[in-house]
Amino acid sequence: MAATTATDVWCHIHSFLIPQALISAQKLGVFDYLEGRDGQSVTCVATALGSSVRATRQLLDFLVCLGYLGTRKVTADPTASDGDVELYFNTDVTSKHLTINGPLTLVPILRNVDCRLYLAASDLLSVVSSKYEGRQRKTGWDTSTPAPVRKQFLAAMKSYNQVWQIPAIIQSFDLSTFPTACDLGAGTGDVAYALSKRYPDMNVTAFDLPHIVKEIQEKPNEIPCNVLFRGGDFFTEKLPPADRYILANIIHDWPENKVDMILSNAFKALNRGGAILLAELLVDEDDPENIHGQMFSILMLSVLAGQQLSSKGITQLLLRHGFKNVEIKKQPNSMADVILARKP
Repeated sequence: MAATTATDVWCHIHSFLIPQALISAQKLGVFDYLEGRDGQSVTCVATALGSSVRATRQLLDFLVCLGYLGTRKVTADPTASDGDVELYFNTDVTSKHLTINGPLTLVPILRNVDCRLYLAASDLLSVVSSKYEGRQRKTGWDTSTPAPVRKQFLAAMKSYNQVWQIPAIIQSFDLSTFPTACDLGAGTGDVAYALSKRYPDMNVTAFDLPHIVKEIQEKPNEIPCNVLFRGGDFFTEKLPPADRYILANIIHDWPENKVDMILSNAFKALNRGGAILLAELLVDEDDPENIHGQMFSILMLSVLAGQQLSSKGITQLLLRHGFKNVEIKKQPNSMADVILARKP
């Protein structure tokens, strides 16, 4: 990803075409049409989707270069001078992550980029050139967000949880010694549900803003018996008592003064001997080529005035708020690392 030539610079300048290609292909239905089919010609794809054959070929060829599609040639007419036909098919990564029914689909994240983040991130210049602490944050969860946009945001967070957060949290630490837990900023409750399944004797509270909780509770049959949703604001209200608090992708959403408020409230409400568990993608100084972490940090800055922290930074932050015995479990090839710290 590092630029060393003029051609590299050109590619970076025009890299906005990558999400545009993915968004266009997903909206057209390219990936879902190809899924389960043993290769299709560009003519078949264009006819099925009602698109231009020439333009579709250019889009498919770009997706091949990016690794999202593969090709193979078959001979349609051995007697013709040019009897070879190129067939396009989904690669494994596309089948898994870019089809609507893929086992670890990222389609909701792609849609969230299209409807919200693509435009929001275009404000980066004004964020960097001004004091952004007092700026209007472009959240996806508050009551001022239109309901369809908020729904898309929550779907994206659900996808993020399923692909990265939940596996990282479940695999990193044995949490069986904690009889109660509270997921702060629980969203759709996926982390809470995963914990309730992994630890059936644990009582889990899913804590989020009242309007988010109301939307989730409209589907009561999906809520496990050992999960309780509770509405509130982790800035202004006393938190539900628990032996362990979970903050999954919460710290990176907020500027430093707001993070201090969250951790201060959590430390006060946490039962003595309890622990706080954070799931955050860490960006360490000794890993300058961590492009995923740097991109995520810039995204948080441009949209929410937040940032991704380093291992050292998050350790110092937790110690400053009174937590002890900070443990960090880095997750290879993941968008979530896991940090555990205890209240003495």
